[in-house]
This record gives sequence, structure tokens and C-alpha cells, in this order.
Amino acid sequence: MGGRTPEYLKTYSFTPKRVVRIISGAHYRAASAPLFKSLGFLNIHDIYKLQLAILMYQHHTGTLPCLFKTYFVTHLDTHNYNTRHKLNYRFEVARTNVRYFSVKIAGPKLWNSISPCIRDLRSQATFKNAYKAFLLNMYL
Repeated sequence: MGGRTPEYLKTYSFTPKRVVRIISGAHYRAASAPLFKSLGFLNIHDIYKLQLAILMYQHHTGTLPCLFKTYFVTHLDTHNYNTRHKLNYRFEVARTNVRYFSVKIAGPKLWNSISPCIRDLRSQATFKNAYKAFLLNMYL
């Protein structure tokens, strides 16, 4: 998944949609987003976002192995200016789609887009549940 474009996932999104329609007893052409929401399931794109957000949460709280300590860098790590976004993560410029969709760039972009009230939760379980609820509320 890392480094792959979202179009790559389109081939894997048809089967879960079909399964959700069968589980809920819906028509075969029914919209799948409300069905995912009613069953509490995430689609394949949102599962990727949830896993990436958990990785970033683990980095933010320092629970990843030491190898990943310098993998992501905040603005505060690069300069001492008191800016509004000093706690946000920096991401590098990407010239190719492979680099643009890699974890090194997609992770900080996703983390910076998450609301601070979700980012600042104390435990990983509450973060995961709150972010999953946020993703489910984005469905129709």
C-alpha cells in the first residue's frame, strides 16, 4: 500500500462492498457508504487511513521502536520559532507519485489534518475509537 496510488485500491474495494450489501440484505446496486456506516465497517481507503493514523499516534507518543524516532520531524525540531504549526509534522517534497503516497509523506499529511482534540487523546485505544468514529461520520 505504501507508495501506491489510491487507484490501485479500486480493484480491492468491489468485494467488500458486495459483502456489505449481502450482509445487510440490500439491493445489489444500493449505495455502499450508508451500509458501511450502519454496520460500523470502514472501507478499504479508510482502513489504510486508520492504520496510518495509528502509526503516527505511536510515533507522536514515542511508543514506536527507536529506529523510527527520527523518521518523522516536527517543525519544532527544525527551528525554534514560536509558530502556530510548530507541533505539526514536516513532510518532504515529492516529485513522483510513488514518493507522494509513501508513509514518510502521507503520514505527516494525515496527522496534520486530524483534529487536535482527537490527536491529543491519552491512550491508543481511545484514539483509535475516536478516529474510527470520525471516519464513519464522514460517510453519507
